[in-house]
Amino acid sequence: MVIFCLLYRQALPTASIDIRISRQEALKAAFNFIKREGFHTEGFDYAVRFYSYYHGSVYLQKNVGVEKSNELIKKGIPVWFWRVRLFKELKKNGFVVDVNPSTGEVVNFYHFILDTARGDKLDKDTAYRIAVDKLKEKGIKLNDYSLMDSVKKVQKNRIDYTFVWEKKGFKINEATLRIKVGIQGSKLGSYAKYLDIPEEFLRRLKGDAYWGKVLYTASILSIFLLVVGAVFSFLLKPRVIDVKWKLPLFFGVVVILLKIISFLNSFPLMWSFYYDTVSKSLFAAMSFQKTLVDAFYTGFMIFSFGVLGGLTSKFALKRGWVLLGSEQAFFRPSVISTLVVGYSLGFMFLGYVTLFYLAGGRFFNIWMAPSTGYANFLSTVSPFLYPLTFSLSAALNEEFMFRLFAITFLLRVVKKRWLAILIPSLLWGMAHSTYPVFPVYVRAIELTVFGFIMGWVFVNYGIETVIIAHYVMDALIVSLPLFNSKSYYFIFSGAIVLLLVGLPLFLLILRGRPSFTEKDGCF
Repeated sequence: MVIFCLLYRQALPTASIDIRISRQEALKAAFNFIKREGFHTEGFDYAVRFYSYYHGSVYLQKNVGVEKSNELIKKGIPVWFWRVRLFKELKKNGFVVDVNPSTGEVVNFYHFILDTARGDKLDKDTAYRIAVDKLKEKGIKLNDYSLMDSVKKVQKNRIDYTFVWEKKGFKINEATLRIKVGIQGSKLGSYAKYLDIPEEFLRRLKGDAYWGKVLYTASILSIFLLVVGAVFSFLLKPRVIDVKWKLPLFFGVVVILLKIISFLNSFPLMWSFYYDTVSKSLFAAMSFQKTLVDAFYTGFMIFSFGVLGGLTSKFALKRGWVLLGSEQAFFRPSVISTLVVGYSLGFMFLGYVTLFYLAGGRFFNIWMAPSTGYANFLSTVSPFLYPLTFSLSAALNEEFMFRLFAITFLLRVVKKRWLAILIPSLLWGMAHSTYPVFPVYVRAIELTVFGFIMGWVFVNYGIETVIIAHYVMDALIVSLPLFNSKSYYFIFSGAIVLLLVGLPLFLLILRGRPSFTEKDGCF
């Protein structure tokens, strides 16, 4: 944990997030910019989300490393934004404004209108002078830039122009820093400052990501085959089994409810993805439907692997729940060791992953991009709910699947403990190969190594230990943007996350009834 606190800024790309501007301040800056450009904002709905320029971030991590990338981002290379969207129902008439979360400066602007919308029909020179004036208003000195391209597009009722400038003497390998200004008729249609990424790099990136999907699919297929094998083994040797299903059902229902609550918490964020070709009510219904499908699928997986893992572990380990069993005193040695080992393992992972990517970036050309999905929770009403929901869901689902079920089933099949632990660890790592970490097999290596430790701890200390560890490490990593913020609201939300890290301990003290005896069985 000490290593994580001291070095994570050098190892993880999310350390570049420097939030000094609140969501409301970004919204105000966006509205002011739109009005200054002569547009009206009456009658528009709006949404705000946290956003990143994925390809630019990936390119920086790949070519200069995490630490240098974070420095460049803080010096003005645009990667992180508050993205403000103004829209109207069933109309292609809206705005997108990106606001720098550190300075409040508008760094990107887009005005979306129909091709048939009316406007002026200017000549190229007049449109160019308007574009130059817009850049001067933003304090950009064109002496530092060279004009690279100009495009004229004749629309039905107006003429549009696009001008592109490139900064002189600035290069990160083959990438350059560019500014693009679009003029729609006689008004500003777009403004963007961005890294121009070579097409060859983007093609390689897409190809690498494909292999990550292959590894993920292989992992899920392997788990499916293990499930089929386990079901057949029970069918071929029928026996009287006391199926303990209540606790897995409880956890599945809790995750379903948390996912629904998390959707409601992020309801304002949903409108950032609104399709203006459908009604708002239909879009909201579609979004809620998608949430329900995901919630019930995850809850079903937790329930199914909880029950199935309970059956296989009953015969392989003859062990039940250490912390949630029959009525007993709380401060038993087995309970204390489970809590201590669980939290220690979670904190150990944070130090491990920090050193892994610090060394990997410096010596083995390992690189990653921050996930925009993790950053989006900053735009929700209560940001602490996402780390709670994500971490608890992942901990229960993955530990039931890869530890409770896979290890205990393989213990009966391969008869070698080390191999029964190693195979699920490898599958666990492969299942994370779609994350934006490159080369794509890196996460398989990272998590196979630590997964083996997790598996050994599970076999010796019980499933609760690894669930606690998994929950702790995910909650802290996912909530990093909150801890990096200078906004009091996000800092307060981060403090809530820290309290939620102690949730397993709090619930057990509240319950005050943990213990385990072999005669209790499993679940």
